[in-house]
Amino acid sequence: MNINFPEMHIPVEGLDRIVIPKMYTIKQKYDNAKIDDVATTIRTQ
Repeated sequence: MNINFPEMHIPVEGLDRIVIPKMYTIKQKYDNAKIDDVATTIRTQ
């Protein structure tokens, strides 16, 4: 279900003086370790 909202133009005073910084690309490294049997691992803890 999508709602199509009408386009709205709202003037904001002073918006022309705001500097918007460039976007950054962030890369994350994830640990490849995994738990094969979660139930057994929880029971043994």
